[in-house]
Amino acid sequence: MRIVQPIMGVAFWKKDVRVEPEEVTVGFERGLPDSLNGKKFESRFELFVEANKIGGRHGIGMSDQIENRVIDAKSRGIYEAPGMALLNLVYERLMSAIHNENTTDLYMTLGRKLGRVAVRRQVARP
Repeated sequence: MRIVQPIMGVAFWKKDVRVEPEEVTVGFERGLPDSLNGKKFESRFELFVEANKIGGRHGIGMSDQIENRVIDAKSRGIYEAPGMALLNLVYERLMSAIHNENTTDLYMTLGRKLGRVAVRRQVARP
């Protein structure tokens, strides 16, 4: 990941970059995030913009991935999604607090299978 400069976050791997600790509170309603640090947002878009700012300050959400394409080819992508990374960490923590180990395992297993089906475009279209 040292070959790119982050767009939405900090280059946490550089020695001169200091990431300050920050406590973040995420509120959920009906399984969806609806507030950050007690602030409600008019739209989910606005919430994600703020989540990107928070996650970006901490350098989370950058990933360098080698992917298997449907056509049996490999491709490399460098992705940056600090808001999604932040909300995913919080959501998985919430799931682990609510569900037992078997339910969490089923959630993860079926999620991976659903992801593969979606990538292969094997989902039914209306």
